[in-house]
Amino acid sequence: MTRGLPSDAVLDALKMILLGAPLNEVLTTITRLIEAHSTGMLCSISLLDEDSVHAIHLFSLIKTS
Repeated sequence: MTRGLPSDAVLDALKMILLGAPLNEVLTTITRLIEAHSTGMLCSISLLDEDSVHAIHLFSLIKTS
């Protein structure tokens, strides 16, 4: 059985979007949320350029312990 993400954490990310937080902060929060919820999983988000060919931003966290 798969557990969903904590609703409070998801709402926090949505609030950041509604309040106009910078995109890098929102995406970093989302990666941290997913990694905290999924033991042993690393999360990354890639944004592509206008041609959808090259990654222009990567958001990823590497856990140190």
